[in-house]
Amino acid sequence: MLESQVTLSPSRLTLARHLRGQTKVELAAASGISRRSLANYEAGRSLLGQSAAMRLAQVLNVSIEFLMAAEVDPPPAEAISFRSLSRLPARTRDRACALATLASHLSDWLTDKIDLPEADLPDWQYVNPEAAAEGLRAQWGLGVEPCPPLVPLLEAHGVRVFSLARLANQWVGLDGLSFWHGTTPIVLIDTAMPTSRLRMSLAHELGHLVLHKAHGLADRRVTEHEAAKFASAFLLPSNSLTTCGVRTYNVEAIVQLKAVWGASVAALARRLYEIKMLSEWNYRQVFIQLSILGWRKGEPEDTERPLPSEASVLLRKVFTTLRTDGTTRPAVAKALHLEMDDLDALLVGLVPTTVAPVATP
Repeated sequence: MLESQVTLSPSRLTLARHLRGQTKVELAAASGISRRSLANYEAGRSLLGQSAAMRLAQVLNVSIEFLMAAEVDPPPAEAISFRSLSRLPARTRDRACALATLASHLSDWLTDKIDLPEADLPDWQYVNPEAAAEGLRAQWGLGVEPCPPLVPLLEAHGVRVFSLARLANQWVGLDGLSFWHGTTPIVLIDTAMPTSRLRMSLAHELGHLVLHKAHGLADRRVTEHEAAKFASAFLLPSNSLTTCGVRTYNVEAIVQLKAVWGASVAALARRLYEIKMLSEWNYRQVFIQLSILGWRKGEPEDTERPLPSEASVLLRKVFTTLRTDGTTRPAVAKALHLEMDDLDALLVGLVPTTVAPVATP
């Protein structure tokens, strides 16, 4: 008796393999399916038997429904704001692209269910990063005051923010990434970072979304430099720092500014040097002192004056609303054919892993 055939989505098979960080050789060995057959399945050149399909789903820790759902169109790596793309291992790059694909699908599903803010970001591809940062602060009504928590701020202006923490934990330097999914800007960020570093990374990705939507990220060296300039100017506006009343800058003085502006001492020192509030000699002395203190690789957070949490307001409201209507997080995962761990990977550090029950009258 012939085994029944199963029609899988080739792009979803590739997506699942990338999500688990496996090569075709590794998946073939783990599933007992030949490399040639696996290549044919991913290319859509042949159908699978039911037993082979079940083995692949089991090895990849996805449901058979995930593999049989509609085809996906992952964002190309060239359209995602990876930092140091050339140094990023292919396996990590593919996993990040897979997470970005899941994030875009979750964003679409939530948008279909709930009225979410539309994108309010200008397309300023030919604008100087400093001017762009000043312009966006004005457009968003931030004035010259320190930025409030950035995750809720970006969400309020239509940016969907998801977590990259579980993957970033496996590759140092993968702080965040961003891309445009149609008309929706999406950011994935390492939520496990210290708050000051997380805020700068969010502002960096915001810079990419504002400056590099149209002409893309072809010259990574240039676009990364522009995004870094934007982030510094957005978080630390020059006209505010020049009138803050501090006349002598050393590490102790800059630490005081950290609590106000929510940026690291190193980032503040660089910004003060850029706007000529710190001489080259003093700038070097600050970094010498940071090295002595062991703060070059990571600064301690101020426990007496902690920075406000960078948690998601939007996602918490969304999942609370869904729960009120009877849609639990497991139901969301099932609707998207995801494992709970894969859904939680996009939410960790932004919302609690379980949303508090809604009180009933």
